[in-house]
Amino acid sequence: MKIDAHNHIGKKKGISVSVDDFIKNMDEAGIDKAVVFSFSEQIDNEYVIESVKRYPDRLFGFVTINPWSTTSEEELEKAFSTDEIHGLKLHPVKHAYALDDHSLLDPLFKICEKHNKPILIFGGANVYSSPNMFAEMAMTFPKVNLIMAHGGQMYETTSAINVAKKYKNIYIETSSMFGIRIQNIVKKI
Repeated sequence: MKIDAHNHIGKKKGISVSVDDFIKNMDEAGIDKAVVFSFSEQIDNEYVIESVKRYPDRLFGFVTINPWSTTSEEELEKAFSTDEIHGLKLHPVKHAYALDDHSLLDPLFKICEKHNKPILIFGGANVYSSPNMFAEMAMTFPKVNLIMAHGGQMYETTSAINVAKKYKNIYIETSSMFGIRIQNIVKKI
């Protein structure tokens, strides 16, 4: 079975990805199932939920949350009350916060821990979401599985792999990983 773990659906300025077109592309590429979430710039979690309802055997929905929102915890609890949402998507770079900002993120991580839901987080080489920040959150929340999207993207790939080897609750998602061989990642999915 082939599962694609990183896919945006919906709209943002200049881009539109309908769920029907997405499913068509999955079929053409031989992808059986996919994780989907909205664009971080134009969050539309309702579209993700409706899309998963239409294709429940093909899609796993993740809710995108901006932790700066005063209703972020309520939004996350509401999303986890549906059958269509299987995890949380965070983008520290697009929403301008450090991944290891405990005062901002601990409430969301605690909700994920309570519901046993994973968190997919942008994990490129960046001051907002570096591999050492993943390590900090993995130590603080050992029962929460963290998926490092892009696996350190370019400059932090080696650090990302080392952190994932050290913490059993950190997994690497490989889209946009440049210049490495995937078999070098020694981690179960």
